[in-house]
Amino acid sequence: MPCSTRSFRSNSTLHYSPFVGTADGSINGDNFDLGGVVSRRQLGWIAVSTLVYFNVSGGPFGSEGIIPAAGPIVGLVALVVYPIIFALPVALVTAELTTAFPEDGGYTIWVNQSFGSFWGFQEGYWSWISGVVDNATYPAIAMAYWDQMLSDDTSTDDSDDSDDEDVTFHSWVIKAGIVTVLTLLNVAGLRCVDRVLVVITIGSIIPFIAFIILSSPHLDFSNCLKAKSPMSIKMLYKLLKLLFWNFNGFDGVSTFAGEVKDPRKSYTRGLGFALIFMSLTYLLPLLFATALNPTESPWEDWGIGDNGFPIIFKYVPGVGTWLAVWMFCGAMLAQFGQFMTELLIDSYQLHGMALQGMVPAVFAHRLPPKQWGSMTLFDTPCAAIFASWAIMMLIVTRNFEEILDVDNVLTCFSLLLELVAAVWLRFKMPDLERPYKVPVGKWGFLALCSLPFSMCALLVVITIYMDFQEEMKVVMWIAVLVAVGAIAPLIAPVAKRRGWWKYLDPENLVGHSPQASQPAEDRVASMLPAHLSDPPPFAAGGVLDALTQPLRSEPEPLESVMEESSSRA
Repeated sequence: MPCSTRSFRSNSTLHYSPFVGTADGSINGDNFDLGGVVSRRQLGWIAVSTLVYFNVSGGPFGSEGIIPAAGPIVGLVALVVYPIIFALPVALVTAELTTAFPEDGGYTIWVNQSFGSFWGFQEGYWSWISGVVDNATYPAIAMAYWDQMLSDDTSTDDSDDSDDEDVTFHSWVIKAGIVTVLTLLNVAGLRCVDRVLVVITIGSIIPFIAFIILSSPHLDFSNCLKAKSPMSIKMLYKLLKLLFWNFNGFDGVSTFAGEVKDPRKSYTRGLGFALIFMSLTYLLPLLFATALNPTESPWEDWGIGDNGFPIIFKYVPGVGTWLAVWMFCGAMLAQFGQFMTELLIDSYQLHGMALQGMVPAVFAHRLPPKQWGSMTLFDTPCAAIFASWAIMMLIVTRNFEEILDVDNVLTCFSLLLELVAAVWLRFKMPDLERPYKVPVGKWGFLALCSLPFSMCALLVVITIYMDFQEEMKVVMWIAVLVAVGAIAPLIAPVAKRRGWWKYLDPENLVGHSPQASQPAEDRVASMLPAHLSDPPPFAAGGVLDALTQPLRSEPEPLESVMEESSSRA
């Protein structure tokens, strides 16, 4: 399903259409003429790697609880093993299927191709709602770091006071302000987010390098061999949910595949580099912090925001508080970076679902691109972005642990469905063109997918079991959200018939191809009218250069072009 910018021919230029998938911005017609198609692919492998890094990790912040969950030795070994048995298989599957279907929507397209529109909608809905729920945690973590830095006392009493304050109107205003400002940065455009994230990456990692160097003379690695005993289900539950939360999200970068140039190179390099880099950024700081183990902040008391890295860094001998302040700034930046990345992925997920006719066409609307100096702004799915913003404003003050459990279970549901779809495509569509293919046979691919599948299934079972021992809030939230997702596809046909909302129909797009795995240039050449068989150059300078590229033949009236395209349909 092509998903480049659709435009129509008038005078001597290609004109931008605010609805991707239509010729003129209309969503009322039965057939949508693609006319001249302009590439909007502008992200390379470095941008993909940065977005993967922030969608999955954003730095060691939030990983502090892994060590006290089951003890240092178990936590550190888990940080070595878990990326291999969970993150690596998911990254490989993502690289294979994203290069096979390089379009906005990502895993929704994979599941839709495998099991039809109902399950495609469930995949997109679960992923989108879990992403929005997850995004509500980052302002909370940022506020927790802020509270810790303002307090000289790291006792649990202060933590309780912080939790109480978390539900106040004052706290909501601050978090809502953070959410709104960062949302507007996403509206500004992909390149804006990409460049901001590069700066945030550098600013948040340098303090950890300084910590590793400055703490080296004071380390006792025997601290790393300690363990909690005996191991209990509660300890395993805490460890697994934190590992999953810190390593999940490699598949999310598939949702904006239509914006990535040379998907094979960009995704294989970007995913591989990000996996190695983030694994080290988790392991090394926690290894050195455990070996340091300051008496004022022992590993037994570590947590997310509560006795987190900024507090640990206060007690590096002979350093003073400047390193902790620097770390605090890095922690705040990292939370903002993760928020922007998650919002970007959620909005392009909803945008991709609109292109497939799963949700109303308003979510396919994109702001027209504008040039600001050397940077292209806008060209973003604004309605999809603000839909995510609205949900986050409602849940931003919810309890962190409650949000995390709901997020993890819904994400597991979507990932389980993705993995089943990936295996189904390997068995049922072996001839599907895959520019990158995991170098194993179909049974080896099944074994590869079974590793993250088992981890997801185990986490769902343990989370539900633990919630049954408590107040069952998580189970109730999950039941309601899953029920909404199951009912929504039944309402959509009624809404279409009665005209409540408009939907795009990808099957009626002129030039529609069921497999969107051709290079962008080849797809464009097949969609253009015969007299425009030589499309605008893609590598010359991106979407704005293409928009202003004169057509090579004498222009014809718009009506004749539309008639010719309709006859081809």
